[in-house]
Amino acid sequence: MWGRAETLSEARQQLVLANRILVRLGLLDSMGHVSVRDPEDPSAYLLSWSKAPRWVREDDVLVFDLDGRDRTGSGKPPYMERALHGEVYRARPDVHAVVHTHMPSVLPFGLTGRPVKAVVHSAAMFWEGVPLYDDYFDPEHEGVYIISQEQARRMAACLGSRRAVLLRGHGCVVVGSTLPELVVSTYSLDQNCRVQWLAEAVAPAKPLREEEARAMLRVRLGEIGIRRAWENWVQELQEAGWLP
Repeated sequence: MWGRAETLSEARQQLVLANRILVRLGLLDSMGHVSVRDPEDPSAYLLSWSKAPRWVREDDVLVFDLDGRDRTGSGKPPYMERALHGEVYRARPDVHAVVHTHMPSVLPFGLTGRPVKAVVHSAAMFWEGVPLYDDYFDPEHEGVYIISQEQARRMAACLGSRRAVLLRGHGCVVVGSTLPELVVSTYSLDQNCRVQWLAEAVAPAKPLREEEARAMLRVRLGEIGIRRAWENWVQELQEAGWLP
């Protein structure tokens, strides 16, 4: 599959690019995080230590098992919500990339319970809807975080077979079969949510029909579409001086 890293080294390189692209697109703030499944061991994933995504470099990328233990023994502080990555990978063998983002465009949907509908062609991958997670209770952790493995398991169950899940008051989690696909899907979800709110300020927005969405998916998530977007964003990083 185009865009899926075949070696640990390639995965590290892609992950650094994904971090910086998502930040440059305004989709990832200093507290968000993105990971990729280890291409050499599906029971592990790559994720930076707790560092702002804009500045992640290859030597910041650690390897975690699905229970969130640092296999590299780096001693560096990890992201406290890394459990959500491990439990998604455990529940979804088809998923090879995960991002947790706080992008403002999705927050109103999670706060109000208004369903996200795929209303624009580029967001066809969300035609089945985006579920809402609102089960944060944990006896050891307060607030709307996903810290424990049990919280993360409930979140992964809520995600189910979908491509994203809203987190009430806390953004969303998006998944993909490759890092380039993940970035395209996250960008598309952001654009769709922005357009849906604008449209529904006037009247109910008409979503894509299933047959329309499936037809668009063959284009939007096909190799040509993913490659075109990814290579463009990498070139923009280079021209802006954002490459490490």
